[in-house]
Amino acid sequence: MLPEELQNEALLDVLPVVEGISPSDASELNGYLRVGDLLALPVSQVSRLIDGQVDAEIIDQAGASLGTLCLTEKLNGANPSTLTKWQYVAYLADIEQASAGRPHTFRQNYLILKAAHLDEYLKKYLDTAPVWGGFSHSPFTAPISNEHTIITARSDIALPTRYHAMAFSRYVSASNAFDRFLRLYHSLELIFDFIIMKSIQKLGDDMVGFGALSRAHGRTELDRLKYILVEYCDSYEGIARKFSNLVPFEAKAVEIFQHYTKDGNPLDEGKWSKMMEICHARQTAEVDFLRARLCSPSSPYARVVTSVAAYWIYRVRSSIAHSRVSEFLFEDSDEKFIVDFAEDLLLEVVRQVLSSSRLASLTR
Repeated sequence: MLPEELQNEALLDVLPVVEGISPSDASELNGYLRVGDLLALPVSQVSRLIDGQVDAEIIDQAGASLGTLCLTEKLNGANPSTLTKWQYVAYLADIEQASAGRPHTFRQNYLILKAAHLDEYLKKYLDTAPVWGGFSHSPFTAPISNEHTIITARSDIALPTRYHAMAFSRYVSASNAFDRFLRLYHSLELIFDFIIMKSIQKLGDDMVGFGALSRAHGRTELDRLKYILVEYCDSYEGIARKFSNLVPFEAKAVEIFQHYTKDGNPLDEGKWSKMMEICHARQTAEVDFLRARLCSPSSPYARVVTSVAAYWIYRVRSSIAHSRVSEFLFEDSDEKFIVDFAEDLLLEVVRQVLSSSRLASLTR
């Protein structure tokens, strides 16, 4: 609530004084509600490592108290007269006029800062709070989601082990698209490890077969990803159809896949242009690749599709996992690229792999 609203005589009649904190002392300092010598700084996100059942005091490295972190979002239906003074300042900042004096469910958490430390906090501590404190004042960007009116259940998908079940449970519980993509990718890595283990078990004492198996799986992570797509995906057209989802993000895609190109990129500048042409037309079947001269008898459709899909998936994974100048650095505003293109492509691959009869045969 704004300071001038708290000065309303009718509101002062219904709002209590809690531990010396009186709404009549409300004012504004640098855009924050000040009540007495305390300020309410909104907190947008808090690490799950912080329990929040008890208010946490914030001290500086010399041991001086700066304020108190109040996880007020956990206070459902809080009666203002039962709150601590720090929680009460948060309450005064959070309520609207119509609900003043009534039990309140908070919209967010707050850092209740001693007013004398505001300038120091803004200069030294505010931006780095996620690192030293596990909470953030930055505006929260709600995760992007898609509307699903029909969801198709599939009986042909099987999880090889309980570890895969746990991996996919973590995927579903991820809080944003970037985290989801990484967890989904990790589940694919786990599938590859399972394939290696079962393949070796089936070889027995066949040393020659072991050498062939090692060569087939490749030496790099990108090689292993290609191997999974080639051996355990059955619908290359199903994968290629997902390529057209890249069209709304073409400029971003050029930057990620071409400007930050790495070893293993199957598309040079000319082939990239041809790929974008057939994606714009949503014509990504084998006949379309042949017509665009993206594949040939010596470079068949299956190999091209799996090479492109593996490279794109791996580049997105590396950009999310490795925040360094040699990689494309995603921003929060790029989440729709992940949701609409990258995650959708990776999900198609994972679903095909998990429904593969060849994968199922490894467990027999």
